[in-house]
Amino acid sequence: MMTRLPGLLVMFVLLTMVGVASSQSKPAEQLVAKKAYRGLVLDESGDPLAGVAVCAVPDEPDWLPDTLVAASKVRTDAFGRFVLEVDGDQVSKALFVARGRVRLLQSLELLAMWPVQMAKAGALAGQVRGQDGQPVAGARILAEDHLRGLPFIEDKARGNTQAWLQSVAVTDSRGRFLLRGVYDTAVRLSVSAIGYHDLEVGPVSKLEPLSLNLTKVPGTITGVVLDPSGAPAVRVKVRSYLQQGLRTSSTVMTNDEGRFRSNYYGGPTRLYVSAMIAGARTYGRHDVTEPGTCELRLAPHNEQVSRAREFPSADLLKPKKQLRVTAKTAGGKPCPAFRVAVYQIDAGQHKYRTDRRQLEWFEGSAVASEDGIAVAPVYKGYGENAWLVLATAKGCASVRLQIDAGAEELQLEFAKAAPVRGTVVDARTGKPVVGVRAWFLLDLDGKNRHHRKFDELKGDAFCVRTNVEGAFVLDDAPIGPGRVFFTADGYEPTWRPFEVGGNDEPLQIAFEPLVPLPGQMECSRLLRHLVAVRTLRNLPGGSSEDFADLSGAVPVAATGGFRLPQQSVGARHFEALVQRSPRQGRPDKVIVGEQSLNHDTTEITLDASAAVPLRIRGKVTGPVPFQRLAVLCAPLPQRNMHYGYLQYRGPLCALAIDGTYDLQALPGKRILAVIDIESGVMFARMDVELLTGADQQQDIRIDGLEVTVRIEADTEARQLGDFYLEFVPNQDYWPGGIAQISGSLARISEHCKGMGVRVPAASVEAKLWVPRTSGQLGLRRFARHHSGQANGAAHGVHSIDAAQDRVVTLTW
Repeated sequence: MMTRLPGLLVMFVLLTMVGVASSQSKPAEQLVAKKAYRGLVLDESGDPLAGVAVCAVPDEPDWLPDTLVAASKVRTDAFGRFVLEVDGDQVSKALFVARGRVRLLQSLELLAMWPVQMAKAGALAGQVRGQDGQPVAGARILAEDHLRGLPFIEDKARGNTQAWLQSVAVTDSRGRFLLRGVYDTAVRLSVSAIGYHDLEVGPVSKLEPLSLNLTKVPGTITGVVLDPSGAPAVRVKVRSYLQQGLRTSSTVMTNDEGRFRSNYYGGPTRLYVSAMIAGARTYGRHDVTEPGTCELRLAPHNEQVSRAREFPSADLLKPKKQLRVTAKTAGGKPCPAFRVAVYQIDAGQHKYRTDRRQLEWFEGSAVASEDGIAVAPVYKGYGENAWLVLATAKGCASVRLQIDAGAEELQLEFAKAAPVRGTVVDARTGKPVVGVRAWFLLDLDGKNRHHRKFDELKGDAFCVRTNVEGAFVLDDAPIGPGRVFFTADGYEPTWRPFEVGGNDEPLQIAFEPLVPLPGQMECSRLLRHLVAVRTLRNLPGGSSEDFADLSGAVPVAATGGFRLPQQSVGARHFEALVQRSPRQGRPDKVIVGEQSLNHDTTEITLDASAAVPLRIRGKVTGPVPFQRLAVLCAPLPQRNMHYGYLQYRGPLCALAIDGTYDLQALPGKRILAVIDIESGVMFARMDVELLTGADQQQDIRIDGLEVTVRIEADTEARQLGDFYLEFVPNQDYWPGGIAQISGSLARISEHCKGMGVRVPAASVEAKLWVPRTSGQLGLRRFARHHSGQANGAAHGVHSIDAAQDRVVTLTW
């Protein structure tokens, strides 16, 4: 029997991602750069798992777990450790497979920091048939966690370090399948097969008879893909998508003969291929209007003009307008030699930004004058309200001018240069710092956000570097108030306010060095899942970005030791990151101390008591099917949270087959809520207080009913896409006015975060589980976008009393 090793996480955090070259003797042209990824696999209790197969997952739509396991020779050792070598950047994910454990997929970049935790799992069996009742062979069944990426919590997996469920099976000749290594409840299935529309069902559980029915597509498209030389393009992805109507698409791979077979969805369909052939990027597309066969030949991407490489957007490549520019010097004489660039900008939006991007683009877009005249193309930017003109001339201050869009001629007036001078020294030693980059940015009209994140100016066109004495001179900074920025490797980036032309005092900069700083977490009950810590200059807010942000985290060993890299003097808040139990979402984050660092600070000591989670468990009873329920343990809403919404900030645990739940949560006042994970509807909500060192038992009784909603909509309404069936309960029903779950603090008016289900456009009725209360039902237009599930005004709104109105009709 394996014993727990106290130094397990110490060894783990010392393992980091390294690049290695192949050690085998091969010809130079066959050498492939490899990367090695090291990691650790644990069970749900934090003990190491030995013998777990670790497989690199190819970027292909038809991979199968059994095939990957058979090809992989990587297994975890007795301590749960592994090393996986992959070819360069061709692979980004790894699959973990072990008997009786959940089959998990994890990003390679996360392996160096976060252990992979594999919980116990079972299997799902079922059968796939066509609309004629006949079995469908060769259908691909993908099982995923229904909790991941729920629309009403805006998860999108951002900031979620846990590996996610990926189990795949293919139906046999009788349409049967067996999915191994899946959760017992709250599983989402995606079914795809050539000749049939894709199907997505969920949440499902192992208690349900999984009989899945597919609908045939109007036809199929077969063809061959040829590379630029005319040879078959082998193992390239062919994407087909409907160009009009509802967005429908599928992706298939060509075989060893370059052939493929794809679905035709009954309208103008585009076939598209983008692939690397012999080290060069090629692409091809072919439009079809009916089923049949076709040939798709790839061609090299068109070479772009060299200037394009200076810009992030292809819109900048083809300027359609130009500006004739002449210039004068400060004395009023013509300026024969100058350089100028013109960019299209949005004048209103630009007030909140800087000219950093345009300065970076200047070298690639500026034109030189000839005989005192320059004809400058106007490069498309962020809007159509104004043009930004940047110009330089030797011995003069740079010109930054905003003019009306559409101008044909402009005369510039250069001012005499007002050099910005200064010296940069190390704040710790007082010695000059050589090679510091310095540049100047004007303060624009409007709101100047000096507290914004430090953005470095790339390139050296408008930068200078300090000499051996730490001195610098900016000769051509534009006249006006702004900021001088400083950056160098090993030092804290900084800036100083300065008015060019109005202040000739040299700047004296004490540059704060960045040094590694060791630390120690102290706690009598040191957490085994306390895996990281990071420093913050300001306390985190309540936004979705703050919740998902894990940048700058460093690992914490099982002994509590850690090492903070690149720290400078100043006040810091220290945040502990606690890995939750498997399948319970993002890590918990809690402030465990604050300290003002100075030049004499040699070590940080933190009390980790606040980062030790507690266990809250119990059983949910009631008529609602367990496979669609989960328990959320969230902190109390913040003051600026809209009264009707509960923030998603805590662990979310799907109910087990017997209705039990087992949560790991941080101590403090919490809201415990029972949620329908398909619709976001809450069936219960209560306040609890989790006390340090005390696990808690909390059983919950719920009372829900299924309501049938009949949908009456004309052909025109159905052609516009799917509906969203929304339920808004009476606010009095919810203690504290909490009625809906949100991933952000924004007041929600037109965009729904949940509390309903998507209804296909062709459906005439839908089922919705609701609590035994009054409320309103309505239909919105379903839309996939970042801010929610649906938008627009609700149609067919109907007040209901769920205890009496078991059937409701809504009209669009």
